[in-house]
Amino acid sequence: MSLTELLDMIHQPNKIGTETPTLNEIDNSYGVNRVPIQQQHLSALIGESSNTAPTKQKRKAPAAALGPEKKRQYDRAYRLRCKEKKEKNEQDIVALTEENDKLKRENEQFKREGVMQSEMVRTQNEQMKVVNSELRHLKPQLQTQNAAVDALSSLVASRKDSMDLQHENRQLRLVRSLLIKKIDSDDHSNLIQLQEKSTKLEQEKKALQVIIDALCAKR
Repeated sequence: MSLTELLDMIHQPNKIGTETPTLNEIDNSYGVNRVPIQQQHLSALIGESSNTAPTKQKRKAPAAALGPEKKRQYDRAYRLRCKEKKEKNEQDIVALTEENDKLKRENEQFKREGVMQSEMVRTQNEQMKVVNSELRHLKPQLQTQNAAVDALSSLVASRKDSMDLQHENRQLRLVRSLLIKKIDSDDHSNLIQLQEKSTKLEQEKKALQVIIDALCAKR
């Protein structure tokens, strides 16, 4: 009997009114395994043989129960991964927010310091203007003092009865030198110091401005 004839006999009774063999009997006669492919794969994973009889497989681990349980395990694992990822993202957001707030505070501090440095530079510039003005007034006085010293030197030189004209001349020159040094040390040195301070403050201001611009660019 061919396989086609057996399939036809499944749906029709035979001529003498008896029923045809059951589908399981036909399958067993031909060695057909009617266990679903998914169930066979799951049975292999849990250590069962794919050739186990269907009734024995159902007693150990029904396919209908394994499918939903496996799906629930996948769902739990997926939800756990999503939860962990969400918690990590929230932690990252908190850390980034704190870092951003810190940078904002530092930026505000740099701005305040920049304003203070600008004010200090402006004050130093004003002081330099005052020193320059005083120096301009002292120069004529120095010239007058030099002229007086020269006149006194001439008078001393013309005195033939002077006991020590050279000594007096040296004294006058010493006085003149001291006057010049005093003016130079008191005023010119102050001007140089102020100029150096002003240059240093300008450099600090530029460095602070670079830092402020860099912080603003990060925001």
